[in-house]
Amino acid sequence: MDLPEGKNLLGTFYQPRAVYIGLSFLKTLSEKDLANGLAEIIKYSIIGDHNLFEFLEQESDGIKKRKPSLMESLVGRSCKIKADVVEMDEKELGLRRILNFGHTLGHALEAASGYGLSHGEAVSIGMVGAANISHRLDYLDMASYQRIVDLIKHYHLPTKIPAGMETAQIMGFMATDKKAVGGQLHFVLIKKIGAPFVTPEIPPGVVVETIEALQG
Repeated sequence: MDLPEGKNLLGTFYQPRAVYIGLSFLKTLSEKDLANGLAEIIKYSIIGDHNLFEFLEQESDGIKKRKPSLMESLVGRSCKIKADVVEMDEKELGLRRILNFGHTLGHALEAASGYGLSHGEAVSIGMVGAANISHRLDYLDMASYQRIVDLIKHYHLPTKIPAGMETAQIMGFMATDKKAVGGQLHFVLIKKIGAPFVTPEIPPGVVVETIEALQG
């Protein structure tokens, strides 16, 4: 549940008995809603499957046209990645945190925008931010960082923070993030596409520099 203080701060755990996916429903989505969903699929590719990342790069024309065979592959592979992670860490005590790639900054941007930014838009910017931090700390090479930015742009998702959002405001919302432990934020970063890790060891100045670099 979202609160004025931040995103996803209240909730309970209930596992589904089954998951049903009607791929024909994708045909009814607006271009914006489709892009929002693709933002999460891009996330899964970055944290879990370099081959899926390449698939998104190479099959973009067909994906944008919602070719059924391509959509089936995307949905199936994405569900497999998430299911594998959740099965190993149901309550987000360790491994499952990698699913939050892009969400630490993304949730703060949603809140700072008064939820005017959609979830997919905010997470897209957040993924660029996390990749940017990864590069600034010498974990991620520039070529991989640029591939991530280019892929997000290619699916008509934002990579810059909209004007009007102040750095202090964004940092304030991040401080209330549910993933903060003992008041310390844990960022999901990447060493390469498909190789994420979680760390609390991010100098605050680096986060500020990244936010300022992404402000459009």
